[in-house]
Amino acid sequence: MTLIIGGYAGIHRRQRMGGQLLSFRILGSLEVVQEDAVCTPTAPKARQTLALLLLRSNHIVSTSALVDELWGDNPPPTVVTTAQSYIYQLRKVLHPRGRQAAPGEVALITRSPGYVLARHEGQLDHDLFLQVAGQGRALLEQDQDKTSACERLCIQGDMPVFACARGRGLQAPHRKVDE
Repeated sequence: MTLIIGGYAGIHRRQRMGGQLLSFRILGSLEVVQEDAVCTPTAPKARQTLALLLLRSNHIVSTSALVDELWGDNPPPTVVTTAQSYIYQLRKVLHPRGRQAAPGEVALITRSPGYVLARHEGQLDHDLFLQVAGQGRALLEQDQDKTSACERLCIQGDMPVFACARGRGLQAPHRKVDE
C-alpha cells in the first residue's frame, strides 16, 4: 500500500496489534489512525505532547522534558497536573474505553521519571521517511543521477514537517528531517 506522507509518498506498513490497526503520522499534519479512522487529539498541547512522545518512542520522556517542550521557561503554576491531563487525553485515544493495552499493542506507560510511548517499527511515518531518505541518499552516493534519487525520495513539493507547535524538544528532529 502506498501512502502520501505530508507530500512524500512512501511504503506504509501498519501493524495489527492485539486486534487494533494503529499508525501515527507526524510528517505534515499530526494524526493517529486507528482501524482506518483518524482519532487525533484536538488540543494543541496534547498534540505537541504526542509528537514528542512519538519522536522519543520506546524511551522514557521525563516530565521535566515534557514541561520544557510545552512551556519552555514559563510553565504554569499547575504544571504537573496540567501535563498529566494531556497524558490522560492521549491515553483515552490510545486505549479506548479505558482498557489496558494488550501485549504487542501501542501503550502509553508511566515510568519514572516520566512516560514511555511503546510502539513498533513501521507504525510511524517518520520511520518510513527516514528509510526512504536513506535509500535516496545512497543512490546519490552511488553517482546515480539526481532525478533517480529524487524519484526515490518521492519529493512532491514542500512538506510541512511536524505541523504542530514545537518547543525545544521538537526542534532537533525537525532540523534532521529538513536536511
